Amino acid sequence: LDLGCGRGDLLDFLIARGMKPKRYVGIEGVEELAKAAEVKEFDNLRIIRADFVREPRRMDAARADIIFCSGALNTIEKDEFYLVLRNAFAAAGRALVFNFLCSPLLAGVSYLYWQEKREVLKFARTLSCRVEVKEGYIEGDCTAALWKDDRGD
Repeated sequence: LDLGCGRGDLLDFLIARGMKPKRYVGIEGVEELAKAAEVKEFDNLRIIRADFVREPRRMDAARADIIFCSGALNTIEKDEFYLVLRNAFAAAGRALVFNFLCSPLLAGVSYLYWQEKREVLKFARTLSCRVEVKEGYIEGDCTAALWKDDRGD
């Protein structure tokens, strides 16, 4: 499940790297972006038109093993940010993978929010005993994976 899937760029990314998913479900609240995602040539594609912040039950309905959220958390304020993480982790079968702005460096416009990395990871560890972090690909951005078990494979 790709939260805030936009045009379905994550699907393109996965396929280009030889990681074709069995199915791809995206949740997108902007109609133009949802339409752009739906025209992808992929057999098992489903785009749900919804606001995943206001309609968290839509995440449960997707019945996804892994929930991704890339970029979409950067447009919501702190309380909603943590609520989405909690809801998404609960809805994920195996893992939640998300990125977030971890410094004001990239949050230079009024509609972008950044979060303290230490606080986000502290919260993440209340949800999962296995939290993996990746940094260094873009300064000021961080990716975390929260696993439901210890394997993470």
